[in-house]
Amino acid sequence: MNPICAQCQTTGTSLLRCSRCRLVHYCSAEHQRAHWTQHKKECKLFEPKGDPRTLETKEIDKKNRIKKAPQSDRFPPGWRNFVYKPSPDGVDENLLILFHGMGDSEVPYAKFAQQLNLPQTATLALRAPLSVPLMEDSYCWIPSYDENFERLINSPLRLKGIEECRDRLDDIMRHLEELGWYAPSIFMLGFSQGGAVVMHYTIHCGKTFGGSIIISGNVLDEYLQRENERPTLVASSIRTPFFITHGRRDQMLPISKAREKYQTVKDKMEGVEWHYHEYDKGHTMISSKEEAKDLVEFFSKRLKLRNIALEDRDDLIQIN
Repeated sequence: MNPICAQCQTTGTSLLRCSRCRLVHYCSAEHQRAHWTQHKKECKLFEPKGDPRTLETKEIDKKNRIKKAPQSDRFPPGWRNFVYKPSPDGVDENLLILFHGMGDSEVPYAKFAQQLNLPQTATLALRAPLSVPLMEDSYCWIPSYDENFERLINSPLRLKGIEECRDRLDDIMRHLEELGWYAPSIFMLGFSQGGAVVMHYTIHCGKTFGGSIIISGNVLDEYLQRENERPTLVASSIRTPFFITHGRRDQMLPISKAREKYQTVKDKMEGVEWHYHEYDKGHTMISSKEEAKDLVEFFSKRLKLRNIALEDRDDLIQIN
């Protein structure tokens, strides 16, 4: 016997079915919505028998969206100090990973992330794996000083260090994927040396993230020298959008050098979305309302946001 539409009593072989109780049929979604006021009084959730993997589509979707906190013992040695905070609004749909500059730690960046107060976004502020010599609570991502405590400049040790960071971040990303965090909803933000780590990793990791933010940083000189003979970078197919800022009064990485590096990398990565901004500042983190506004605007166009109000409505039932 063919099923009957509960609203108009039309029979047919291809009627839609209420996905909640799976007992009542409709000839169209419009008739389902019209009949819902009456039907919801007796509609009960279908409980599958037999294979426990047979679940409501909506329930599966909710389960897949639940994000768990990262576990420090699953991070690589030297990378196990971090500050993780779930989203203040209780919906962990995105993850912002922060990389501090040389000589700093994860603590102020965790505070900065909370001040951003991005919707539906958890935050993970990482501590760099190496200690800065003769300084307390100061860390760096790559070897930065020689045995005489002189700054390393144009050194193969720095290039090796940035590649080791890439390998360790691969390990971290695998753990995050196990917990339900995937690249399109992950954003990375790095300042200075931390920005160099973010840029190098984005270029070569083989993933497309929600976005990579580089504040007063860029790729290493050693890297550009090595890659100079290649027409394109390895990851020219990557589509992660970049947000890059630099200070016109930056004395550590002069603006002329920053512009040159930016243009070189941009020319070697066709098809990538770039957002480059300059501000009247030195070698500092985000320090003006203008810079903060531009950053928030970048996030606003790329964060993946769930319509919680719509999900919580009980008058909308999916039809299979």
